[in-house]
Amino acid sequence: MNPLNARDVIDNFDLILLDAFGVLVDDAGAIPGAVAFIDQLIERKKDFFILTNGSKFTPDVSADGYRKKGLKIEDHQVLSSGSLLKDWVSAKGHQGKNAWVLGPESSLQVVKNAGLKPVDFELDADSLVLTNQDGINFPGDFDAIISRIFNLHQRGKNIELVCPNPDVVYPLRSGHFGITTGALAALMEASLDALLGAGSPKFSYLGKPFPPLFEKATAGFKGKRICLIGDQLTTDIKGANDFGITSILVTTGITTEVADHSKIKPHFILKNLNL
Repeated sequence: MNPLNARDVIDNFDLILLDAFGVLVDDAGAIPGAVAFIDQLIERKKDFFILTNGSKFTPDVSADGYRKKGLKIEDHQVLSSGSLLKDWVSAKGHQGKNAWVLGPESSLQVVKNAGLKPVDFELDADSLVLTNQDGINFPGDFDAIISRIFNLHQRGKNIELVCPNPDVVYPLRSGHFGITTGALAALMEASLDALLGAGSPKFSYLGKPFPPLFEKATAGFKGKRICLIGDQLTTDIKGANDFGITSILVTTGITTEVADHSKIKPHFILKNLNL
């Protein structure tokens, strides 16, 4: 784990992949150094993409949110875990089928774009999509969902569970954190396992650290020097390491240091994005 500075990254890589929350932004706005870093990438004509595990918004809405925080990011430069849902739907043969959605109103468009039909909990569904912690009435919505899944199981009907975002926590602002969908999915799985035993349904996860986002981002860049800058060991850094690209941990988000005994280690550590 060697120290690195932001200019080294720009100088030494052809394609730079960046996580969003904890790297570029948090709930308070753009993280110090992020705006100038993106401006420098554009000035140097460097290729870059935002690889976010977020599935709350469509990529164009996410990009607009980044621009409102001062980051010059185009719609096509945002690759989200929510955008992978369409491939999952196709692989499962669920196009046009009913889906329950746990998340805010904004995520309904993500689900519709993937080819699913969001329906109320009172109607039967073939899948459950857990998009975001916002908009969930807890524990009421969870109570309703696990009860519906239990009753479907009693009738011999299976349901597919999908959680595009595997993140367990995310940075709200400096020194403050929030739980997100990976934690909620684990809670629901534990509840269903208690009700249904070994045959209970499990979630499919789509975003980092799994390969699809990396595959989409690096298509057309074979032989190029590629890195990912992220703030979480278990998603960003593990995903980059497993995919075979350079991993760079920036310490402005979740992970501020790496323990010697950690099984996941970045290739480089970046204090921040200041040039």
